[in-house]
Amino acid sequence: MGDNRQDQIEALQALADYTGRLNTAMEAVAKELCSQKEEDTDEFLKQIIEGINWSIQVVNGTLEFINEDETKLDKEEINDRVLAFSRAYQSGNDKVCGFALINLIPIFKKIHEVASQY
Repeated sequence: MGDNRQDQIEALQALADYTGRLNTAMEAVAKELCSQKEEDTDEFLKQIIEGINWSIQVVNGTLEFINEDETKLDKEEINDRVLAFSRAYQSGNDKVCGFALINLIPIFKKIHEVASQY
């Protein structure tokens, strides 16, 4: 992203649009993982993981800009929850993964809220 503020603003606008949809998908898949898994849940989860990864890349590329005047997003908190979700996913236990995804959703709601300010 570099120092180009306009590029960062455009990336955050794309992130705001994307995380709005991603949060809805995360909630749906978390529910399926915790209760009744559907035939396409695993594929849907893989798409969500790709979306999480892309979103984190955008956050990492714009975090200095986002937190320029005040800390709006806490990098350590984001990393802790993403790593917890990653470990849960790697465990292969659907319920554990679902609960870790539920725990990640508030972080992505915050990312959405912050990105929506641009």
